Amino acid sequence: MHEDNFIEWSILIGKLRGTLSSEEEQEFQAWWDASIRHRKYFERLGKLWNLGEECEFRVDVEAMIRDFDRHVEKRKRISIRRRWIQVAAMVIPLIILGTVVYWNRGTKSEEQVAVNTLLMPGESRAKLTLSDGRELLLDKMQKDEVMIDAGNSFIRRDKGRVVYVKRNEKSPSKVEYNTMEVPRGGEYVLELSDGTRVWLNSQTRLVYPTCFVGSERVIELDGEAYFQVARDSTIPFVVRVGENAVRVYGTSFNVSAYREDANMITTLETGSVGLWVGEKEYRLIPGDQVDVMVATGVVIKHKVNAEAYCSWRNGTFIFEEERLETILNRLSRWYNVDIFYQNASIKDLHFTGDLGRYEDFMEVLKLIGLTTNVEFIVNERNIIVKHK
Repeated sequence: MHEDNFIEWSILIGKLRGTLSSEEEQEFQAWWDASIRHRKYFERLGKLWNLGEECEFRVDVEAMIRDFDRHVEKRKRISIRRRWIQVAAMVIPLIILGTVVYWNRGTKSEEQVAVNTLLMPGESRAKLTLSDGRELLLDKMQKDEVMIDAGNSFIRRDKGRVVYVKRNEKSPSKVEYNTMEVPRGGEYVLELSDGTRVWLNSQTRLVYPTCFVGSERVIELDGEAYFQVARDSTIPFVVRVGENAVRVYGTSFNVSAYREDANMITTLETGSVGLWVGEKEYRLIPGDQVDVMVATGVVIKHKVNAEAYCSWRNGTFIFEEERLETILNRLSRWYNVDIFYQNASIKDLHFTGDLGRYEDFMEVLKLIGLTTNVEFIVNERNIIVKHK
């Protein structure tokens, strides 16, 4: 296997048949671990394989390829040799589900397959900027790059997240800051030096010290993040968002504060927080949500189902009578698409439902369209929303 995205077709078939050697099993496992896209693809392939054992597929493969080929850009087109038509007959239904299969001849004698999807969900990726200016693309780092010297702390990569480990127990004389930036279509998990865990959503930027010093643990957020704060009653944890701040007393909560949004929304799941807006503090108990209008400073506090606002970190979007514009704004960041509305009134439609965060975007749009009387026109990464 000469690239992480490629695996020999015979290995996939061998896995389904249970005939892999120990070396081939290791190669399959490396491919499986490399991306959630690979796991999703193989799960679908397995379902299709089981179906294929029960019935005979009768499809016009070449006609389906021509039809699909008209809707995708050249770099995502399918090239299948005639001697592979029998195998393609098994793969084509996956294409209809949104999976594009590329057949390429590599350095080895057998064909190889890589998997992509037109509008795949986001995945774990981020850029980390160290205090000395070094930039690390975390999703591109090799597996053996597990320890990084970050001045006051060491950084350890552990199971897809970054963990900060204090260099020693003494407080450093100088505070050093790191910045983690998650792009559209990304997410990342971070563990700070005090043990606090932070789940960063798409299009989010977090600035934080490599080791906390002083009477407060202060970080700065632009975007959306879920926090599980390590309890320390003597040193409060503070999340600064523009002119506002959330003071934490050991808790789990979600903050959504994108620059382009009109509101800063803080939702408390467990524990206790105090939200400072100007000179006034608003204390929250579990289930409370505070909505701050950024332009006017108006504050609205109300009860919500906190799970609906925190569930994204567990792989589910939960919407309860949510405005369609709000929903599509969240989805656009995750799937890295741009949304356009044929009519402004569409934005005020409401939707209730649970959507899998790692589902194919076309399936997500289909579910929304079933209950909101809208349809979606997809042109590459541009989505036009219109009334049916």
